[in-house]
Amino acid sequence: MQLLADLILVAVVAVAAATDLRSGRVYNWLVYPATVVGLLVALVGGGWVGLKDHALAAAMAFGLMFLCYAIGGMGGGDVKLMAAVGALGGLAREAGGLGAWHWPEQTWFVAYVMFYAFAIGAAMGLAAAARRRLLGPTVAATWWGIRVLTLHGTDLNDAVPAKPRIRVPFGLATCLGTLWALAEGYAGGTAGSLVARLIGL
Repeated sequence: MQLLADLILVAVVAVAAATDLRSGRVYNWLVYPATVVGLLVALVGGGWVGLKDHALAAAMAFGLMFLCYAIGGMGGGDVKLMAAVGALGGLAREAGGLGAWHWPEQTWFVAYVMFYAFAIGAAMGLAAAARRRLLGPTVAATWWGIRVLTLHGTDLNDAVPAKPRIRVPFGLATCLGTLWALAEGYAGGTAGSLVARLIGL
């Protein structure tokens, strides 16, 4: 059942990447049905426990991405796409818990996807800035915003300076991050652990 969900997930993120590259949007007609299908597959394959775990992963992804949306760093479609990834994903990972807290594998899967997607998105943004010869101003503006947030009495609006507008197709970053996380899951470990195995560590 999880293989079916993974195949659907790959199709969803591939379509999201294509629409984001073509029109700059990730559409509701894609992410809403994907989320519902993911939860239904979880219910059929894992009963109420499976539904709960996938719903928790979707909610966690939505909540964390919504924070990025609230400060203007993410589109609404990207938020809903990551929630769909949480609903559909869940391949067993080399992961456990934090102290006494033990999270379902679905939450770990979407956490890996988000980490990889943000890393890929950052690399894409830096590459775009460098190509447009805006790398210096972009890095300086970002650093200024981080410093402003540490000052007493400031808010997020104060930390968004005027800077060159560089659009990163985060739908593509999410697609690549999802494929990366799935590949690691099927290979049986993270990229770091696989490299360590190859070199005999």
